[in-house]
Amino acid sequence: MTKIKLLTYNIAFGSGRNTGNYFKTTKGWLFPNPKNGEVITKIGELIKKQKPDIVCLQEVNLGSKKNGGVKQDKIIENITGLKKVHSTSNTLFPFYLKLSNLVFTNQKVVKTEKLKLPVIIFSRYSNLITFKINNKEIDLINTHLSTAVNVNLSNKITLSRPWQIKKIINMVNNRKKPLILCGDLNCSDKWKEYKTLRKKTDFQEIKTQNTYPSWDPQHRLDHVLATPEIKLLTTKVLQSNLSDHLPIISELRI
Repeated sequence: MTKIKLLTYNIAFGSGRNTGNYFKTTKGWLFPNPKNGEVITKIGELIKKQKPDIVCLQEVNLGSKKNGGVKQDKIIENITGLKKVHSTSNTLFPFYLKLSNLVFTNQKVVKTEKLKLPVIIFSRYSNLITFKINNKEIDLINTHLSTAVNVNLSNKITLSRPWQIKKIINMVNNRKKPLILCGDLNCSDKWKEYKTLRKKTDFQEIKTQNTYPSWDPQHRLDHVLATPEIKLLTTKVLQSNLSDHLPIISELRI
């Protein structure tokens, strides 16, 4: 069996959102940050220090007007030495944010595809990657689930996230390969959607410290879950002030 390290991190576009000051947090999200490249460089160095085999990032800016055209994926790729194997672009102000989920790795990739998640407004995709590790194929979903409230066709106010969880549950229960789910689920282990996910699947997870907000963590929004064919050995939260989320790293045996 092979041991691998997986790191997941919502990097908040490299905006450096790391304060409870509402104005500063909103300003960092909406307006260009002249230190964007500096923040991304530090994020790349943090990742490199952990020596992961797979890196799953959320809220990456692929070079829009907001960050002065800085290609955050290229900076991270150059610093870590890991290869970017897949990206997804979500249509939330694409000309301004170019919001994406990214996967970097040093492992063999068999297949990549975009997993479309149900939403009403804009579009939202996750990375679905098939790896070949220790002569076994495993699937990995790197996701960033919704927080937004939408209006459905019956004119009822609802959250997109339960629909997205339902789709993931169906995938897990109809899987043909071992599966890892990681990323910013935007729901705590204390919330209904997470409890539904655990109740209706055979996912396993090692409970960690809270990950959001980074300056005073109150919620565990970031997760690494795996089906029983994969052994979760350790999961820990890394301390960092480079985003509003804290990164987590897991060791798994495949």
